[in-house]
Amino acid sequence: MTSDCTTIYLVRHAHADWEPNETRPLSKRGRVDAKAVGHILEQFPIDAIYASPYRRAYETVEPLAHALGLEIKIEPDLRERALGRIQPEMFVAAVKKTWDDPMFSHPGGETNLAAQKRGLAVLNRVRRTPGQSQIVLSTHGVMMALLLQSFDSSISFAFWESLSMPDIYAVEFCNGDRIQIRRMWGCVPIFGKTSGRWRQTLHFDNNSVATSRSSIAFANYLGRTQDMARECNIRQIGLY
Repeated sequence: MTSDCTTIYLVRHAHADWEPNETRPLSKRGRVDAKAVGHILEQFPIDAIYASPYRRAYETVEPLAHALGLEIKIEPDLRERALGRIQPEMFVAAVKKTWDDPMFSHPGGETNLAAQKRGLAVLNRVRRTPGQSQIVLSTHGVMMALLLQSFDSSISFAFWESLSMPDIYAVEFCNGDRIQIRRMWGCVPIFGKTSGRWRQTLHFDNNSVATSRSSIAFANYLGRTQDMARECNIRQIGLY
């Protein structure tokens, strides 16, 4: 990363037990994973943290904010795309319908295009704010996928389905003419003490592999196996 680059770290919130409202907090598992999110991102010179007003989103970045001494700034337009009135058992099919037709909305819901437009306005505004070159946006699964789709048109319903909870993607804007997208959850080593010895832990959706801190550099993680190469790939594309 150079001084000509700005990086947005898109965070999907950690696990929360489902309730029919948007006030639900993180679950016990979610709180554990929120600490892991903090451990990953505190390794970078974060300038600002923004979050959806929904509790599960800002609770996911609270450990990071505490570690860095930063305020979490609430951005209402980072909230999840409003799906509308649907039966819970039809949730996945209802989400797919909105991806099949980005101008479609369920009763009481929002189109993908409308949600993408408001989320992208936030992303562009904060990345152009002076003094902010490393920025965290804590949001939700569909909103994260829609934001990434703004820069990579291959991102679709299948990508949304593949997201973990939490998940982290970094979007790097450099020199005004290219964008690099890379996954960080499951792809960036976390440093922490285990039994008095430093360990390097790579997280994969609540599974982990530990190795000695000195034995493996970050670059060696990328593409180490076929699965990791698929999950940790780097997309380089031109600015829209």
